Amino acid sequence: MDLYGINRGYWHYPYQIIPALPSISLDTSMVPVAFMLIYQWTLNNHKNYYLYAIITAAIFAFILKPILVSTGLFRMYGEINYFHLFFGYVFVLLIAKVITWLFHILHKPKFSTQNRE
Repeated sequence: MDLYGINRGYWHYPYQIIPALPSISLDTSMVPVAFMLIYQWTLNNHKNYYLYAIITAAIFAFILKPILVSTGLFRMYGEINYFHLFFGYVFVLLIAKVITWLFHILHKPKFSTQNRE
């Protein structure tokens, strides 16, 4: 999603972690790891994943991004605002949850013929 926004000219990171790879930014590593940690924590503590993931998305969009904008590490162009970023994060977390759900379905053990003895 971040690369999509960069390529479409919606936002830009003036400083890249690796200048030769402009698509690798702060969000490339921090957002997936944060959502994975939220998923693991909610699974282990029997909490609502969607609630905590949406809270995390709100923190990223309405707290972290304004800090990055004020320090000059992130720029938004056109009519993009923090709500657009929030909805982008929510979209990403929903897609990640669907992919995880698919892997769970595919991993379920099949009925084995060895058990029929």
